[in-house]
Parts: sequence; structure tokens; C-alpha cells
Amino acid sequence: MVEQTVQTGEDGALDHHGETLPPLSKSASRINVEKIESKRRIASKAGDHPGVGWFYRMIRGLSRLAMNQQFRTIEVTGQEHIAEDAGILTVGWHTNGLIDPSTIFVTQPKMLVFGGRHDLITRPIIGPIASLSGAQPVLRQAEAR
Repeated sequence: MVEQTVQTGEDGALDHHGETLPPLSKSASRINVEKIESKRRIASKAGDHPGVGWFYRMIRGLSRLAMNQQFRTIEVTGQEHIAEDAGILTVGWHTNGLIDPSTIFVTQPKMLVFGGRHDLITRPIIGPIASLSGAQPVLRQAEAR
């Protein structure tokens, strides 16, 4: 297994615009790209979801139960602007922990593919759940070099 190591802190690395890349945390500097790639699920053909269908639906149902316990009502506006026959990109900056992504997850009619920090699918407990749900790891430019 090849472990990619990146300098942490102010190492002077620049992005493709010539701007300084953010300093990396210690965990981000010890990325094992091979491990991430081995745990990433890929859809079998265009239009398929990379997750396991029954598991995705189960997690969505459990999330819906949790959201119903947390909030009396959830109001969704603007959903009529989402095309039924096309893909969409929904971004939640999750400043409220997992509440923002969970709200998007339970209110969208389509199956979602979540993108998240690279270690989302390699962590002990959340990793298998995220992977089976079809989540995809995101490597920031500073981490991927």
C-alpha cells in the first residue's frame, strides 16, 4: 500500500491560479489514496446509483424518522424548479453539523450521491454506512498532490 504524504502548515504550495493552498491538518497530510479508491463505490452504468438500493432506502427512512423527531415540520420551497429528467447539484455547507445534509437527503425525491471529505468512507463506523449509501470521497487539491 502506498501512503501519500503531504507537508502540513505553510508549505508554500500554490493552486493552478497561483494562490496559496490552505494548510493541511495532520490527518489530511496522511492520505492513503489507494485505500480511498478501494472503498469508493462506482455505479455500474450511467444513470445508476453507486450505493446499495435497499441500504440507501433504509438509511433515508431512519434519517426521516430522526428529522421528524427533531422538527415538527419541514417546509421545502422551489422543488418545482428541479427537472425530473435531469441530474442536479445540491450543496449544503453543513454549518449545522449533519442537520443540513440530512434535510436535503430526506426532502429530495431523487436518490442523492453525497460528496464528502476524503476520510468519510474510510472511518470505522461512518465509513461503511457512507460507502453503502453511495457517498463519494472528495480530495481537495492540496491533498491530491
